Amino acid sequence: MVMRASLPWLSSVLWVMFGSSLVFDPVSGPLEPFIGGLQWAGLLNWDQPWGEGQLNLGAVVLFKFTFAIITPALLLVAVMEHINVGAWMASLVAWSTFVYLP
Repeated sequence: MVMRASLPWLSSVLWVMFGSSLVFDPVSGPLEPFIGGLQWAGLLNWDQPWGEGQLNLGAVVLFKFTFAIITPALLLVAVMEHINVGAWMASLVAWSTFVYLP
C-alpha cells in the first residue's frame, strides 16, 4: 500500500526538481543528443514555446509527466510482492534518473 502511495509523489518530485529539465533543456556539449542541462530545473521557463511554437512547454511537460508516472507503475506491479518499501524508493529514484530521463 505504501509503495503504491509513494509512487505518484516521488515521481512528481523527481520530475519537477530536475527531470523535466534533463529532458527539455537545450544544452550544448558532449552529452547534447542524450541529456539536457539543469537550467530549467524546478519548471523554470514553464511558459516557453516548444517546437515550432505551436505548443506551450508546460503542456508538453505535463503530457510527458503522465508517462513518468505510468512507467514506474508498471515496474511496481512486477516487483510489489518481492521488494520492501525502502528498496523500492531507492530503485525508483535510480531508475528514473539514469534510465528513464536520459
